[in-house]
Amino acid sequence: MEKKVFIIIGTITLIAIIVTSIIIFQNNNLKKENLKVGVGGEFPPFSYYDENNKLTGLDIELIKEIAKRMEMNVEFIAIPWVEIFDEVKDKNVDIIIDAITITPERSQEMLFSDSYFLTGQSLVIKENNIEINSAKDLENKKVGTQVGSTGMERVMGYAKNIQFITYDNAFDSIEPLKRGTIDAIVVDFEVANKWVKNDNKLKISGDLLSEEYYGIAMDRNNMELMEKINNILREMKNDGTLDKLKEKWIN
Repeated sequence: MEKKVFIIIGTITLIAIIVTSIIIFQNNNLKKENLKVGVGGEFPPFSYYDENNKLTGLDIELIKEIAKRMEMNVEFIAIPWVEIFDEVKDKNVDIIIDAITITPERSQEMLFSDSYFLTGQSLVIKENNIEINSAKDLENKKVGTQVGSTGMERVMGYAKNIQFITYDNAFDSIEPLKRGTIDAIVVDFEVANKWVKNDNKLKISGDLLSEEYYGIAMDRNNMELMEKINNILREMKNDGTLDKLKEKWIN
């Protein structure tokens, strides 16, 4: 009888410990602040939805790691590219990340973190195109680019009389290219590289057109957040985490 009493007391104590642990864990999570992150979700391999409709990519995993080290929860908010800058300037989100190139013009309106990725613009053409071998061959050609991206500006330095056709999403320019509605697409190299690997009707033409640096953008008055993010980015560079993310997502 006495043995049974000890077993019952032990069981009750164990249950109490488990319940208390669950409550503490839940309360700790509730205490965490939310980091509201604006993201386009249409730019693989940086941010996109996989076959299970799960948001993934280099940018997504980068922010998750940053939030983890800041002891914050992440709330991703999908925003069309054409609206993404306004959302952070209007303070509807804390930060935005979507393979965003740091430029002097953008830096006048937003704060940028230190760069976490180096890239450049490249040209995508049809695989059987033998006329366009570099950006200098775009004279009097129709070129597709994502609205608000840096691609248009980069190409204009190589040729004149280019007719630009803009698209809300860079991916939307692929079918027009295949149909011959446009002659080329200018897009970030890593995105172009993923396209051509998955579609043998496309190829990259010529060398990179620019050297560009991606950064995380936030409201101009949010210096404290920028400093926290920069400190963590430096940690991730020093401990190898950033390199591992790049190796995972970029070939």
